[in-house]
Amino acid sequence: MTLIAGQPLLEAARGTNHTTVVTLYGNPGTNYGIQYTTNLFPEVWTALTNLTLTNAVQFVYPGRATNRMEFFRAVQQVM
Repeated sequence: MTLIAGQPLLEAARGTNHTTVVTLYGNPGTNYGIQYTTNLFPEVWTALTNLTLTNAVQFVYPGRATNRMEFFRAVQQVM
């Protein structure tokens, strides 16, 4: 079980065929933007997807199978 406060929590792992699987834990009914970057210096984030959580956990499949390093973040979207 994962407990969160006001901020979302992301967990990234390698799935089958070395694809990335990102798990978002957040508050149901909240809109989040998932962003990624391959380089933190300079820090340039690219939008991956936007979603509204219907449960406290949501799986996001970026669909890439690479060996490069990727960083992900969730940003709450105000509608």
